[in-house]
Amino acid sequence: MHLGFKLNFCFSQQTYRKCRVLLALMFFLSPSVQAGWFGNNCPDAIDSAKPEWVKQGFNAHQSGFRIGFGEARYHKKSSYQSLLDEAENRAREDIANSVQVEVTSVTDIATRLDETTQSSQYSQQTHSTLKSRSHVDLPGLPIANKWQDADSCTVYVQVRIAELLLQKVLKKTQAERYYKEAGDTAKPIKSRVLSIREAIAITKRHKFGEIQGSKTSAQLLSQYQQRFNELKEIAKRNNHAIFVINQTSDQNTHALHPLKQALKLSLPGSFEINKPCTTSSTCLRLANDTPANYASIAKVEMNLVKQNGFWLGQFTVELSRWDLSNNHLEETSGKLMVPVMNRHKHSLTLEKAMTKWLKANGQKLTVFITNAHK
Repeated sequence: MHLGFKLNFCFSQQTYRKCRVLLALMFFLSPSVQAGWFGNNCPDAIDSAKPEWVKQGFNAHQSGFRIGFGEARYHKKSSYQSLLDEAENRAREDIANSVQVEVTSVTDIATRLDETTQSSQYSQQTHSTLKSRSHVDLPGLPIANKWQDADSCTVYVQVRIAELLLQKVLKKTQAERYYKEAGDTAKPIKSRVLSIREAIAITKRHKFGEIQGSKTSAQLLSQYQQRFNELKEIAKRNNHAIFVINQTSDQNTHALHPLKQALKLSLPGSFEINKPCTTSSTCLRLANDTPANYASIAKVEMNLVKQNGFWLGQFTVELSRWDLSNNHLEETSGKLMVPVMNRHKHSLTLEKAMTKWLKANGQKLTVFITNAHK
């Protein structure tokens, strides 16, 4: 019974209130019932039994392929083509949501110094902490199957992609994620270098040009190599982090300037970090957040005792050089000392002690710097 007939019947019988209820109910009816009452919107649909692949829906499987399933239900003003496009997009999303790319990067290097022995021992822990879900850009997937329900006008679509091609797509997604990480200036330079190296390694192993609409592996490698070269230049300019730890009671840090300058001017790519550190382990943590490949640490101490009316003591500087790629202690000078003495304690200043130490140990400082160049 058509809508126009229903309305004429209502008004002729003067049952307006009942008709209003009827219209309200019709508004909330299912799309299939609406299609039947208002006139079917899919007159060209072939009245056929529901295919097996539609019954299987999201549970469909086919050896060697990843299956995506989508449906688009009838709604007002919808055309067959719009329903088909909607169902196809949902089928593609079904495949994209079924895969997850985990990109793992070394993001934290924790160090500690064992103070229980006279010679500090180094231990390292490397944590792989970054795991994230990445968006997967699928190539154009042809529709494998499609069907429209003649009763409800709902359109069903099935798409598929070969597992071998899908794995290639996932590897490309992974390489692109590593490339993106390598461009993140908030990350330490070593982490960024590791990321771009991994992107290059993945791309060398696969032929991404076989993916529809993708750049070739050669094109991607050229792009990735350019970023790698940029990161190497950054590392060269900031290659050596310098720290001087003042463990004396004299806080005149300007007195340590000659020692800092001697290290900075002699070691390539040297720079200071404008953050305080009081132990070698904290200095190394700071250095690992920079582009530096090496760190040199000078630990300064002065021990004093009063004897026979004089203040006697030893002023000590210990130099150490660290490879930040694995936080390995490469070289140490040992404790280089000079004796200090004065009748008045306030006269034993850090500046005077530093001047005396440089005169007495200048040659040993030069040996340490020379070895750092090797």
